[in-house]
Amino acid sequence: MNAGLGWLTNVPHQGSTSLVDVFWEKCYKGGPSPETLESFVAFLQSPWWTRSWVYQEFVCSPKVHFVFRDDGASWERISTCLTPDPDSWCDVWKSRLTGKDHQDIVRAKDEQLDQQRALPTAEEREQEPGRGTSIVSFEDKVQKQVDYLIKELTAPDVEKSIRTVAAMMNGRSKHEGQVGDLRVLLRHARNFQASDTRDKIYAFVGLARDDYGFKPSYSDENTAVEVHSDAARRIVEIDRDLNYVLEQSFVGRRDLGLFLPSWVPDWNCTEDRDILLELQNLTDEDRESNAPLALLAYWPTKSQDPFYEAIKDRGLSLRVTGRYVVTLPRESCEISPNLQRFETKSGLVIYAPSTARPKDEIWLLSGCEWLVFLRDEGKDKYCFGGFVVVHGLGKSSLEKGARAIFLI
Repeated sequence: MNAGLGWLTNVPHQGSTSLVDVFWEKCYKGGPSPETLESFVAFLQSPWWTRSWVYQEFVCSPKVHFVFRDDGASWERISTCLTPDPDSWCDVWKSRLTGKDHQDIVRAKDEQLDQQRALPTAEEREQEPGRGTSIVSFEDKVQKQVDYLIKELTAPDVEKSIRTVAAMMNGRSKHEGQVGDLRVLLRHARNFQASDTRDKIYAFVGLARDDYGFKPSYSDENTAVEVHSDAARRIVEIDRDLNYVLEQSFVGRRDLGLFLPSWVPDWNCTEDRDILLELQNLTDEDRESNAPLALLAYWPTKSQDPFYEAIKDRGLSLRVTGRYVVTLPRESCEISPNLQRFETKSGLVIYAPSTARPKDEIWLLSGCEWLVFLRDEGKDKYCFGGFVVVHGLGKSSLEKGARAIFLI
C-alpha cells in the first residue's frame, strides 16, 4: 500500500468521506486495517508538513496537489477526509462512546449475539464445554478498538505531527478572514522547522498585517535573539498584548530560550502547557479571590504610560507598568512536580512554578491578566519568571502605586 496516500483508497465514495467517521465505523468491524493506519500515520509524518516556508506557500496557493511517488490527490479531496482537523478526533470518539446512537447499536448487537448463543442444543454445548465462557461483549470489543486508535494517534511523535497538520489546515481555512494576526501565526510557528532560526519568524511575517512593519534582515548582526525580541516587542506595541507575549514565554523555552530576554517567547520550540493548566485549575477553585485581577489588569493609564509608549530603540529590555504585591517567603512546600505553595505572614497563599525562589516578587503588570513572579536584578530591572495564582488576595492588596520597571 502507498505509504503516503494509500489510506485514501479506503475512504468510501458514498456516505461520509471524513476519516474520523470511517475509522469509527471500522471499529464496529474489528478496526481499521494495520496497513491503512500505517499509511495514514506516514502521511501525517511527512517532512513536507514541518517546513516553515511551506506554511506560507500552502495557505496562499489557490490550488494544492499532493504527490507521493506515482500517486496523487488534490487538497480538496484530502481536506474533506480530514474534517474536522485530526487533533479533535480522539475527543469525538470518546464522546460517541457515551452517545445514545452507540448505546442503541451495542444493545441491538448484544441481543443478536445472545440469540445466536442460545441456538446450540444441549448436546452441542456438552461437546464444547468452553462455549459461552469468557465472552467479550460487543461494547468491549468496540471500546478496545477505539482505545487502540487513540493510543496510536496520541503517541508523542504522531501527536506532534497532528498539531502541525491541524495548524496548516487552520491557516488555510482562515487565510481569507483572519489573515494578519502575528500572534496566531507565531503560535503555529512552534510546530514547524527551519534551518535558520530566524525563519521561524520571517517565514510567517509575510502573512502578517502591514502595520507590524517587518523588514527581514539576514545580516550577521541581526541574530535570532534580535529577531525574536523584535517580534515580541511589535506584538506588545501594535496589538497591546503583553499577556500573549508573557504566556508564550511561559509555555515553552529550550535551547534558544537560554539566550533570549526572559520576557521574549522561544517560538523555536513546541508549547508545553502543563504548568499553565495546573495554575488555571487553581484559579477556577478560587474565582472570588482572583476577581480583582479582572478589574486591575487593565487599569486606567496616562497617555504617556510607558507600557504603551513607542519604543524608540531596539534594546532587549521591555518597559512596563506594574504594581508590586508581595515578596515570596523563605518556606514553601511542593504540591506537584511542577508547582509549589508559599504562605505569607499576611495570610496569602501563593501557587508558583517550581522555578520560583524565596525573595522573588509577585507583581501585577498592566496588560497582563495573570499575576507574575519577577526576579529583581537591581536598578528597576527584573527577569520574568512565570505566572502565579494567589488565594486570599483582596483589592486592597493591589492598591499600591504603579511604577515603571524593565523586563530583561
